[in-house]
Amino acid sequence: MTNINRAKTNQSLFFVQSELALPSDWYLSLGASYNNYDYDVRSAVNSTEPLIYTTNANQLVPRMSILKKMGKASVYAALGQGFSPPAAGIFNDFLNFDGSVNNNLRSATGWNLELGSRGSTKNGVFFYDLTFYHLKVKDAIISRLFEIAPGVNAERKTNAGKVKQLGLEASLGLNLSTSVEHFWYGSQLRVGYTFNDYTYEDYQTFVTDFDADFNPIYRLVSYNEKSIPGTIPHAWVFLLDLRTKPGFYLNYTLNTYGSAYLTDANTDKVDAYTLMNVRLGYSRPLGQSRLSLHPYLGFNNLGNTLYSSLTAYNSTFGGFYNAGYRRQFYGGLQVNLKL
Repeated sequence: MTNINRAKTNQSLFFVQSELALPSDWYLSLGASYNNYDYDVRSAVNSTEPLIYTTNANQLVPRMSILKKMGKASVYAALGQGFSPPAAGIFNDFLNFDGSVNNNLRSATGWNLELGSRGSTKNGVFFYDLTFYHLKVKDAIISRLFEIAPGVNAERKTNAGKVKQLGLEASLGLNLSTSVEHFWYGSQLRVGYTFNDYTYEDYQTFVTDFDADFNPIYRLVSYNEKSIPGTIPHAWVFLLDLRTKPGFYLNYTLNTYGSAYLTDANTDKVDAYTLMNVRLGYSRPLGQSRLSLHPYLGFNNLGNTLYSSLTAYNSTFGGFYNAGYRRQFYGGLQVNLKL
């Protein structure tokens, strides 16, 4: 079998932005970009007459933001439009599993509203970062999986109507010391939280049934208001980074992931799980020499959690999971010489 594939793309991008400093520590940013893509995709198997797909995708994308400084803190708001054309190349969005051309595929566009604040106390001991966003995408490009035979999936890219992405990202931190002479200088404690609410607002597709002779029968379904598979609604991270003046250190990370849906129909879910990693070591120059030693020892997934490191969403026959590594130990010795 001989594959004949050729993909030619031309891309042009023009961008302009203006930054304005206003009275009372207000800052205004205005920008816009023009994106243009030309695609010429040709593909065939055992043929000198390949299938041809040519198209042009272009979009004018505006953006604006305003920021207010208040000492060591600031608040801001940003509004902008996004633009994502279909992927081109040897493995592209245009060609279907049966060799036909997906002529109806359109670019995804959307508007994103972002509100946030970040800052710290005057002495730098406490710091934070808070971001809220609301993204509405039109014609989002997603993979549609369907059965062409029992247990055999085929994939076709499609525009999903409208998708809503609502999220919150927050992090709080504490510097245990801000003095370079302190025993704990460089040590930090941080806590982060992420909230995601991604849903289909308008998405109709079909599922496959089979008759007595195993011929596929495609049935139209709607996934409006369903959560998008793989969206983790709640996630936490706790980080403790201890560093000491003599050179000893300890890194501790605890990640907690909430339960998430595995299918467009929201009928199957992956369980919540927690991963814990620890690393400790010593790093310091040897006396006044240019040589330094760095021995270390680490533990990944210290709690020996069973989880999926690579998940196959919308799997027809339920093969969603690829198990991640269980408890791991590692160690090493790093030698540094400054010349």
